[in-house]
Amino acid sequence: MVNIRQALPSDLLAAQQCNLLCLPENYAMRYYLYHLLAFPHLLYVAEDGPDNVVGYVLGKLEWSQEVPRPQERREDQEAESRGEEAPQDAQSLPQPPKPRRRPKQPQRPRHEPAAVSEARGRGKAVAVQHGHIISLAVLRSHRRLGLAQRLMQTAHHVMRQVYQVPFVSLHVRANNEAAKHLYMHTMGYVLHKVEKQYYADGEDAHELRLWLASEPTRDASNNGPQSSRA
Repeated sequence: MVNIRQALPSDLLAAQQCNLLCLPENYAMRYYLYHLLAFPHLLYVAEDGPDNVVGYVLGKLEWSQEVPRPQERREDQEAESRGEEAPQDAQSLPQPPKPRRRPKQPQRPRHEPAAVSEARGRGKAVAVQHGHIISLAVLRSHRRLGLAQRLMQTAHHVMRQVYQVPFVSLHVRANNEAAKHLYMHTMGYVLHKVEKQYYADGEDAHELRLWLASEPTRDASNNGPQSSRA
């Protein structure tokens, strides 16, 4: 049985080897070591027997400025900002009150914290610390066993329970349909934006986000749901 556990310094070489075999985005050993020291709870490995690492997930925390979505302004406010006035003949006549449209409120993403929604409603930017998945890989010999989903669930659990962040983000290649299916259809991520020429070879990236539930959930390290295959 494959076990999901927190990575140790002795696992870094195996995790790097797994990365080299699975992904075009590769990292120097010092990169893994830095993140293990900075975020020791955000590097997990899948182990099929002693010292046989077959997958990993690497995460971190970062800050971002969440700019609220613009609200629709009333038509009379737009006219006032442009300095427009009613024609002279119309000004001399009594005018019926204009119906005022309620400004459209931005929809609150599922599980978005109330403080973030309140800031959006006030039209203010807010600095938010959130989780970010840097890299996820599973050896080809161990795919379609639910390991990618279990690794992601473990990272989500730690980010929610240990670091208490409101959401998790990640980047995925625009043409990587298999990965997007895992993240969006299985894990519940949604597209936040497209970043043009994000990767070294010029390919676009999709930034995906998952808003984390506020209520605690069961740790998926060993007994998490495995109904979806990745």
